[in-house]
Amino acid sequence: MHDRAYLPWLGPRAMAPNGSLYFPGRGGLYADDFSQASPRLQLLFVHEMTHVWQYQRGYRLRLAALCLLAQGGYGWRDAYAYPQQPGAEFKDFNFEQQAELVSHYYGAAVLGLPALQPSLPWLQAVLQGFLADPGDKRLLPVSRRLAT
Repeated sequence: MHDRAYLPWLGPRAMAPNGSLYFPGRGGLYADDFSQASPRLQLLFVHEMTHVWQYQRGYRLRLAALCLLAQGGYGWRDAYAYPQQPGAEFKDFNFEQQAELVSHYYGAAVLGLPALQPSLPWLQAVLQGFLADPGDKRLLPVSRRLAT
């Protein structure tokens, strides 16, 4: 884990493009112990750790990020928004959406954040395969699009 930005010209943004975590401390995003950090930083840590999981299973994060960037997904955070459709599968979400799903599950199930509680049953259903076998490469994103 690095206490610096991966792409400094983008400002203080947490990233995990290559299996390593980058949390720029100058942007207030770094913590020595994220388990003791604010809920916001804990959610960010879980989000970025999901990218480490994706990378470790062979997912090409930088290519996927370029695809989302080309679609304009980072300007308005569209890359992160996910529709709560019944019967949705984890693999059908893009890599940023997957990271949001895992962090929102953590926020609801572990931190008990009231804003995320209503989504918990749906999140549990979408994440059931991931929670049962996180080593399954078939869970990696099949989409590089903004919406599923």
